[in-house]
Amino acid sequence: MAPPTTTTTTTTAESASPIGIANLPNQRHKIVAKRGAAFTIMVAGESGLGKTTFINTLFSTTIKNYADHKRRHAKQVDKTVEIEITKAELEEKFFKVRLTVIDTPGFGDYVNNRDSWMPIIDSRVNLIPVVAKADTLSPADLARYKQKIQAVIEAQGIKIYTPPIEEDDEAAAQHARSLMAAMPFAVIGSEKDVKTGDGRIVKGRQYSWGVAEVENEDHCDFKKLRSILIRTHMLDLIHTTEEAHYEAYRAQQMETRKFGEARPRKLDNPKFKEEEESLRKRFTEQVKIEEHRFRQWEQKLISERDRLNKDLESTHAAIKSLEQELEQMQGSAATRSHGRR
Repeated sequence: MAPPTTTTTTTTAESASPIGIANLPNQRHKIVAKRGAAFTIMVAGESGLGKTTFINTLFSTTIKNYADHKRRHAKQVDKTVEIEITKAELEEKFFKVRLTVIDTPGFGDYVNNRDSWMPIIDSRVNLIPVVAKADTLSPADLARYKQKIQAVIEAQGIKIYTPPIEEDDEAAAQHARSLMAAMPFAVIGSEKDVKTGDGRIVKGRQYSWGVAEVENEDHCDFKKLRSILIRTHMLDLIHTTEEAHYEAYRAQQMETRKFGEARPRKLDNPKFKEEEESLRKRFTEQVKIEEHRFRQWEQKLISERDRLNKDLESTHAAIKSLEQELEQMQGSAATRSHGRR
């Protein structure tokens, strides 16, 4: 018996009365405009890198509030791993985006990351590497730093997000290539308006040598990063997350489930959980001990500094007293010499 034959025919409808296929993009546009979009962005990095400032600068509004400035850089020993989720709804020209920002405060502050982490995050999300505080590096140092990061990404086989190249649109293709060449993006974050030397008011940071502008491509890659995240590739980021990463996760979950129940994993063993909890407690206690030792050492240094300052002040006072006595003796000698004359 011969296998069934499938025939595909491409026909161009040229009748006087169109059947309506060409209206599908308009229908899609109406659906998207009505429903809006949902976009999730995670910023991962150590404390003090400017993650909150970057998010607020990216969306030109206060999406996430800053931590208490008095405790902003204080280390929380009892909380070494946590995330903060902030939700907001943005609207521009009647189009709404449901934004979710996932922050990772203290990421890597208590752990030596060298040779510790497997490059697995690229299989979970669209990964975009960023160099923070680009205004703290000279152009030459920044270029070398970016080259090193690119070399590590290539050597470790880390998959980063690559914008699609549209061969039928040369301008869009060239823009996508320029974005890929700029990775990792070096950014400057600032919510403050500053005045440049030529009188312009821009977002940036004021220094004694001039102004580091956020949206000046000669200073940083912020405009390129905003383009890839929002202006030109947000929809592609959303679709690739849904179609690639989420579908891979769903398929994996389907393989590990049986009759609707999750299969027990080895890591769910109570013995492993007890050992994990014990290790976590020991680690936290060790961190507390090291913190206490550091505080004692710091207090000793402060006490020694205060003692040396007091000794220095005493020495200065003694020198000043001797100088006054010397001046008095010189004055008395001059008076006696004048009396003899």
